[in-house]
Amino acid sequence: MTKTTNYQLPKWEKTDRIQMKDFNDMTATLDTALNANADAAAAASAAVALCGNCKIYCTSYTGNSSSKSTTMTFPHKPLAVMISGRSGLSMLAWRGQSQSHLLESGGTNVNVSWADRSVTWANGDINNNLNYTGFTHQVIALLDAEN
Repeated sequence: MTKTTNYQLPKWEKTDRIQMKDFNDMTATLDTALNANADAAAAASAAVALCGNCKIYCTSYTGNSSSKSTTMTFPHKPLAVMISGRSGLSMLAWRGQSQSHLLESGGTNVNVSWADRSVTWANGDINNNLNYTGFTHQVIALLDAEN
């Protein structure tokens, strides 16, 4: 009798003598392997449940410089937003912050206000780097998936 590669289960041929012990050993091996897989699946499911309630949301907008502030509404409550600005400048803000800075600018202030599902940012920079006309600004947000 030959055995399978992974679990060493019996592979009978016509000339092999089939015995009860071979069947019992095979079912015990299968039971152990199936139980281990079920335990691993349950552990993976529990680990995923502990990963938090955030969704990553990506979008963009084209600047129009019509005002010094921009408001973006999201499908869920934003917890953090990252916005690409013109000339390599960008902004990162976390919920609750009332002020952020343009990164790589030496500290240009950006006022930030938060609503349930929206964020408004106002860049006082005369060039309005976060709403520059014709520039496609990329936005990545972490959203609260439950709200």
